[in-house]
Amino acid sequence: MLFILALLCGGLLAGRLLSRKRELIRTFDRLTTWSIYLLLFLMGVSIGTNKDIIANLSSLGLKAIIIAAFSLGGSILLSVVTYHFFFRKYNGFAKNAENSGRESAPEDPTPTNRME
Repeated sequence: MLFILALLCGGLLAGRLLSRKRELIRTFDRLTTWSIYLLLFLMGVSIGTNKDIIANLSSLGLKAIIIAAFSLGGSILLSVVTYHFFFRKYNGFAKNAENSGRESAPEDPTPTNRME
């Protein structure tokens, strides 16, 4: 576990030092994506060679679908709640600007819907 944590910290440090090298970051992004694809493929091979999993695939498949559906639903629900409480903007200003100690934006002095 300590080795994994050291790798993560080393990666964070390297990322910070290399943050201005845009082409290198794009290359790392592509490598990361293809590494995930390879990992998924190898997981599929591992599952496909496991006779117990293949024998019980019908019952495991239903449980997997149920777990995936609830995971997806929970993720969507929490994303909506998080967006609502933390990221939603009210006309570009905080909803309770008076209560938060910030001043609200001044009104635009130029008339917009007046007939001259």
